[in-house]
Amino acid sequence: MKRSSLVSALVSCLLSLVVAATAAPPAAVCPPYTFVGRITDSHHVAFDATNSATLRAYNAENKLIAVEKTFFRDDTIRNYALQIPMASSPAAGCAVTGDVVSVTATDPYGKLWSAVINPATIGTPGTVSEVDIVLAEDADGDGIDDDIYAELLAGWENSPLYDEAVDPYDPHADSDGDGVSDLDEIAMGTNPFNSTDVLAITDFDPALPALSFSSVGGRSYIVEQSSDLGTWTNVDFSTDASSPVPTRSILSVPSSSSDSARHTLYLYPTSSPAFFRIITR
Repeated sequence: MKRSSLVSALVSCLLSLVVAATAAPPAAVCPPYTFVGRITDSHHVAFDATNSATLRAYNAENKLIAVEKTFFRDDTIRNYALQIPMASSPAAGCAVTGDVVSVTATDPYGKLWSAVINPATIGTPGTVSEVDIVLAEDADGDGIDDDIYAELLAGWENSPLYDEAVDPYDPHADSDGDGVSDLDEIAMGTNPFNSTDVLAITDFDPALPALSFSSVGGRSYIVEQSSDLGTWTNVDFSTDASSPVPTRSILSVPSSSSDSARHTLYLYPTSSPAFFRIITR
């Protein structure tokens, strides 16, 4: 081999080594970044495995990178967990920290909702972002879902409570005078124009202690306790009278359940005396 050819070969070899040494390492798979929370319709009825919604995540190139359906568990308010695949550097089918993905939801009726998590910025691999989603439309920008407003307005105008003196209708009002606003009653699944339709404890046994109430499908319920009726905290409970320890702090009801489903919860108060109340989401 001529000297010039040898030198050229050595230079080429050295350049190859330099390029190899400075090239970025291949992308490594990382733990996923997860969005979790509760996804509901405009009436705050949670989707579940029966009445299911589907979430999809797309990267900046509009490539689908994650799909997740809603689920049902009776011990958590959460009903979705959307895991975003992640890598240490840009890679097909993955996101990296700082990426913004677009997330859509398809409801049980086939309607597509866009940008349901906005902004959907990806954080550190392995971490979780809690995001609740309500699929609703507010074309007039009044902060109230258009379908709910139309439903409440029609209910008001056709109820015996209708009074021309207080028109136009105010959905933030307490039309039936039961101490809960019309909008909050819709969220709880009770009738805002019927003062007897309320979320209430129907039976209470102080010896156990245990309380009973009627639930509405698609809602979640929490028991709170107070020693002074001023400060309220969550209290754990069981749905089994024979259980020696509390088994949960949340009771979620599937969307397919009857509106008159009755539950008895066995409580484990942490203060004495204790007052109890039921709240819903």
